Amino acid sequence: MKSHAFLLTMLLSLVSFSLVSCMEDEDKDKNDYYKEDFHDSNLPEYSENGLNLFGSEYKVNDEIFYFRSFADTAPCRIEIADSLLKFYMIGAQNKDFFSLCFEIIPEVPVSSFADLIKLEGKEFDVTSDSCKLKVLRDDEYVDVDSWYGYVRFVNAKNLYVDNQLFGTILSGRFGMYYGIDDDSIDISSGRFDFLIDDTNFIKKYS
Repeated sequence: MKSHAFLLTMLLSLVSFSLVSCMEDEDKDKNDYYKEDFHDSNLPEYSENGLNLFGSEYKVNDEIFYFRSFADTAPCRIEIADSLLKFYMIGAQNKDFFSLCFEIIPEVPVSSFADLIKLEGKEFDVTSDSCKLKVLRDDEYVDVDSWYGYVRFVNAKNLYVDNQLFGTILSGRFGMYYGIDDDSIDISSGRFDFLIDDTNFIKKYS
């Protein structure tokens, strides 16, 4: 009887350890390269290595949540149509699926993911004529009342493997303050680090 009790205790301990491990993996987005920000452990630290992650604070009427990438969904997509560049971030906000899109008119033409290096050092203001912010609402990207906001491409570099172009690393920061319905949304401390290649760079023809 004692041996059965001992075995049951050991089994329960193993199950508990497995659950804790799974939760820890989920918290870190199951990314082996994920490192927490020194100042805010809910966010990934800023990086420029093409780790395919992002994160920001997300305040709804001054209540703090987080908008972050998660492991089972590609966190970024770029679409090009004529002179318009659509830069999507796709993740979760308070465990709910959420996405936003910057519609950008770049100063120089972008026709391939290799051309994205032209964005290095560029910052776009969402209240200007060259950039518009849209957010996902009921399966559709809708306009918002943008009071302030930007996306800054701090670093852009082409990645080569065995002398072959593999992709383009885009890293930077973002933040915004906007209104939608009766809510005011403040997204701050945003950082992103993406690898763009043929799988998430889409060129649309009119």
